[in-house]
Formats: sequence, structure tokens, C-alpha cells
Amino acid sequence: MTTEKIATTVHILDEDYLINCPVSEQAALISAARHLDKHMRDIRDSGKVLGVERIAVMAGLTIAHEMINSDTHNILLDPDTQDQINAMLKQLDGALQDTVD
Repeated sequence: MTTEKIATTVHILDEDYLINCPVSEQAALISAARHLDKHMRDIRDSGKVLGVERIAVMAGLTIAHEMINSDTHNILLDPDTQDQINAMLKQLDGALQDTVD
């Protein structure tokens, strides 16, 4: 059984990316790209983080953090793991802030 794929262009932080995805997932891909683009723009516009790669990492961590803390997902983490993630996010924020100062 083959799944029909479609080439979809998404626009993320002033760049276009052509991505093949199943037709049934195209709307979700576009939505995810818009969500990522918004986070990356917010981070870039804050002026605290320089460089597209760092912006992408921070946006990815923010989105992962949102997902982990979301009531709509079935991801359950033990308190120690959640504390470790929160500590890493704070440490990354501090390290990235030091590079801007």
C-alpha cells in the first residue's frame, strides 16, 4: 500500500523549505511550520539570542517544553525528569544570555 505524497513549501524564519509529506498530513505540516516560525521570530525579535541555529534550538526546546507540559498529550514524566528539563532550560537561557551581553 502506497501513501500519496505531496511537495509542500513551508516558510520558516525568512526561508522556504520544500518538504514531501503524505497528503493527509499536509495541513498538520503547515500548522507545525507556522508554530515553529512564530516561536523562532519571537526569539529572534527578543534580541537575546543571535544566530539561526541557536534560535532554532531555543524554539525547539520551547516547543518540546510546551508539549511535555500540555494537558492534551499523553506524555508522563516523573518529577525528577521534569526538574532536569526545567534546569536545562534555565541553564541554556543563562548561557545564551551570557553570549548576548
